[in-house]
Amino acid sequence: MYQSTVLEGILGLSYPIIEGRISFSREPIYDNFPILLVKQGHIASRALSLYANDDQSTGGALLFGGIDTNKFDTNYVKAALDTCMGKVKLFSELPAYAGFYFRDEIEYDAAVAQRDFIPENKPRLAKLRDALASLEPFDHEHVGATLGAVAKELGLKTGVLVHPTRLACCGNAAGPSLYHLLAILGKQKVLSRLERALGKM
Repeated sequence: MYQSTVLEGILGLSYPIIEGRISFSREPIYDNFPILLVKQGHIASRALSLYANDDQSTGGALLFGGIDTNKFDTNYVKAALDTCMGKVKLFSELPAYAGFYFRDEIEYDAAVAQRDFIPENKPRLAKLRDALASLEPFDHEHVGATLGAVAKELGLKTGVLVHPTRLACCGNAAGPSLYHLLAILGKQKVLSRLERALGKM
């Protein structure tokens, strides 16, 4: 029979009360991984989920923090999640694919930022920001038309504007349809994210 004086949690991810302790003292001797992630500001809550898959699989998923949609309007959440249909197979994939909808600040993929946040793109993105600032209505059709018109005026292919705009608003190079996600984020949030991105160039 296995015996131990220390109660153990799987992968060091259990409640603090059953994490490693000094003898039978009530205080844990360290903060476990989810608690550290919260304290360092990487996730908002200690929530986690583990999907081990079956014994024939080569992988599973471990999700920390999740997405807190409670502070957002139901229609906003539905519109955001609708853009993920057919793109996301597991809930564990949502934070990486669509977490930008539900965060006040986003982090940029470093490799993509090095490629797209270049000096040449700063005046281009600024021109797009100015055009979007006066755009009404701010829906996906008008957003797409405006981005195309700015690119044409600058003598560029649309993709030259699409890539830094996506990075500025999503934090990475892949995600839902750009025009739809910009419309869902809304004008104020899009302008704020573009302004922040311009400050990084």
